Amino acid sequence: MIDKAWKTFQIIQFVLFLCVSIFLFARTVDGHGTAQTLEVKLISFAVWGIFILAY
Repeated sequence: MIDKAWKTFQIIQFVLFLCVSIFLFARTVDGHGTAQTLEVKLISFAVWGIFILAY
């Protein structure tokens, strides 16, 4: 039972990671009004990835 709950949690966490990653790559302007170039998107993705790996 615990194994099934853990797999469900991991799937939900992975789906959340994918949704946020897609959001980071799809937006053209961030909250401050700055245009999102590919370089800035990759930096944002790197920070997001480090956050997820550290968690």
